[in-house]
Amino acid sequence: MAGVLSVQFNPIMSNKGTNLERIEKCIRENLDKNLDLIVFPEFFSTGINHKSFQEDSEDENGGNTIKVVQSYKKVLR
Repeated sequence: MAGVLSVQFNPIMSNKGTNLERIEKCIRENLDKNLDLIVFPEFFSTGINHKSFQEDSEDENGGNTIKVVQSYKKVLR
């Protein structure tokens, strides 16, 4: 059976750094569980803020959020 954690998260608008720190804390708090997948909501790193969408958006092939999330997989293994 697969271990899945679905996270409800209220991001701080346009504050990627703090949101990513909060996500990392959530991951670390659940390291003792046998998880195969952790699901975060869409826009978890920035919130939905249409005024700063251009500024906060990232390239689909990479960006700070993708790099940070990819680094977590090393922690989870």
